[in-house]
Amino acid sequence: MKIIISIIMLSVTFCAGTVYMSYGSEAVANLTYEGSTDDTDMDTGPITLGFSYPVYMDAAGKIKGSVGASYDVAPMEDTDGIEIGFMTIFGQASYALSEGLSSWASVGICMPSTDDLDDLEAESGTHIGVGVRYAINNQMSTSIGYSSNSVESPASALFGDYYDFLDLGNLEWEFTTITVSFEYNL
Repeated sequence: MKIIISIIMLSVTFCAGTVYMSYGSEAVANLTYEGSTDDTDMDTGPITLGFSYPVYMDAAGKIKGSVGASYDVAPMEDTDGIEIGFMTIFGQASYALSEGLSSWASVGICMPSTDDLDDLEAESGTHIGVGVRYAINNQMSTSIGYSSNSVESPASALFGDYYDFLDLGNLEWEFTTITVSFEYNL
């Protein structure tokens, strides 16, 4: 809740950014351990609130750079009730393809925000996203994209303390979603 209030306060403070809400569908958890990969479809995708603030625009208005943050207010969940959510700090670049259509790409740091990832001792990882945005009018737009959050955790966190004497290496987790967003420019 503190994160949501912080995002709202930041958006009001800067008054030049964009607030958005997105829904992630087709959520997939990918676990890689010692070259072996296992994919699991998540039952629900995340609902994310975020804010981005423009820091660069070229003279022609085609290229735009911004920084921002997002928080999964409703994390993705699997059939066992395991919740996976992130707080992300990112940089985003967009390129205007036409009057109302633009492409975007983002890269940043994702930090686990749910107890289930904390129990696995997951560390901060990388965020990557790509997509397209359509401007409905000067203040509202909608976007569709692909998002990936990758983190690592020690294998001993999953297998228990019994195996602490072995060096089991790390588990590599990748959580991907297809996101649909509604954005409002302040």
